[in-house]
Parts: sequence; structure tokens; C-alpha cells
Amino acid sequence: MLTSTARPKYKSCWGFKVYTADLSKSCGSTSLGSLASMSKDDLSKYVEPKVLDPLSKIDVVWHREGVGFYLFEVVIGGSMHDALLRLSSVGELNAEMFIVSSESRKNEYESGIGLPVFNTIRNKCTFISIGELAKMFILTNLWKQSIEPLQLPHISR
Repeated sequence: MLTSTARPKYKSCWGFKVYTADLSKSCGSTSLGSLASMSKDDLSKYVEPKVLDPLSKIDVVWHREGVGFYLFEVVIGGSMHDALLRLSSVGELNAEMFIVSSESRKNEYESGIGLPVFNTIRNKCTFISIGELAKMFILTNLWKQSIEPLQLPHISR
């Protein structure tokens, strides 16, 4: 388990610290635990106690001081409704929220987010297909590699 004193194995991405609810999960051959640079104790420094427990159940959390939170719920075989409920439980945060799932579940997302119970997160939440996310990852890495020789000081590594 990652402790608040553990050193991250992965540099923060664009200055964001990364938290994951389940360090044992993986994305492809990459363990989410190897990407995490924050523990639940670290999260507690940025949120009120009443938000900490529900926030710590979100699949992936990115945080950067002065920017806020980016929250990702990954829905592969689970319930879209439950994922939306987890996001709505932290709806008061300054956060951008994302449901990541297969394109075939986009209609399910749209039906769910339209329910009155999700009014508080409707304008903060976006659906991203797994294919779109993979494309973003590839393009971002290519861009990062192409600008590396420039050594621009304002771009976090």
C-alpha cells in the first residue's frame, strides 16, 4: 500500500498528483499502483473530512494545487449508475469528472446523467470512450517526445 511518505514510482503528469482507489488494478500491463503518487492521507490535505471517504472510492483522481481535481470512473463491466453516484457524492468539489467506458455504453451514460439525481454533476461530467482515451494518450506522448529537444521551461515533466 502506498503511504503518505512513500516516493512515487512515476513522475507526476503535467504537475498532477495521482491517486487510485485500488492499487492492485492495472491498465494493460501497467499497474495503477505504479502510477499513484498520492495516498488517502495525501488526499485529506485537500478536502474536508466529509468528502474524503467518497473521494477515496473514485477509480482515479488527479490533483494539482491551484487547478483542482480531475476524477475518472472507469466502467467496464460494472454499473454506470453506481459510477455516476460515486461522482455525485463528491459533486461539491472543484472537479472535472469523466466516465471512461466502451463506446457501446455511451447511450447508457447519456440516459443516466439525464436523471434529476445527477443535476449537480451534469455540467461537470464528460463521457470518454476507451478508444478516445487511448488516442489522447498516444498523441500526448508523441507531442511530449517531439518538444523534449526544445526543453521548454514552462512545461512540467
